[in-house]
Amino acid sequence: MTNIAVIGESCLDEYVYGTCDRVCPEAAALCFKNSGIKKTTLGMAANVVNNIYAIDNKSNVDLITNKNSDRSEEHTSELQSRFGISYAVFC
Repeated sequence: MTNIAVIGESCLDEYVYGTCDRVCPEAAALCFKNSGIKKTTLGMAANVVNNIYAIDNKSNVDLITNKNSDRSEEHTSELQSRFGISYAVFC
């Protein structure tokens, strides 16, 4: 069993799915049509922890991360319950 400490900021990555059917006539930009499908995943240091477990789920991982104004702390708690990691939050 390997002991790993991950130290860094965490956030939420939000993906919004849709289509681009045309180019905006006023600017060189695509017109995005939201399909209403949205996916939220852990990002930054919390994503590193997720990737470590994808490679080797027998590792003992400690996550030291920041407290954000978004909902990343509740998702980090979900990561803890799913993989059994220990984590500390700093402000």
